[in-house]
Amino acid sequence: MPNWIEKHSDTLITIATIIVAFAALVTIVDQRLDAQDELISQRFDAQDRHINQRFDAVDQRFDAMDKRIDRLTEEVSELRRLTVSISERVSRNEGQIDVIREQIQAADTPSP
Repeated sequence: MPNWIEKHSDTLITIATIIVAFAALVTIVDQRLDAQDELISQRFDAQDRHINQRFDAVDQRFDAMDKRIDRLTEEVSELRRLTVSISERVSRNEGQIDVIREQIQAADTPSP
């Protein structure tokens, strides 16, 4: 057996060197892939943050618009209430004016 090892030592050293070189190559490629994966992850995270910021800004705008619409709705309701109140007062005033006219006509009419 020792004779066989001596006889094939160059071949065994070559095979061992190839195995070590292959392992080193796999390690280097794995490290490069990990670095690229990390870079891609960082880019996706940055893009996610940017998109989230944009959506947050849009949400804030919608919230502001909702508040403004709510306020305007309340103001329109108040205007409607005031308009109805004014219409009721005008109707009452017209009724009172009609009564006063009737009283004036009655006073102007000579009694028989």
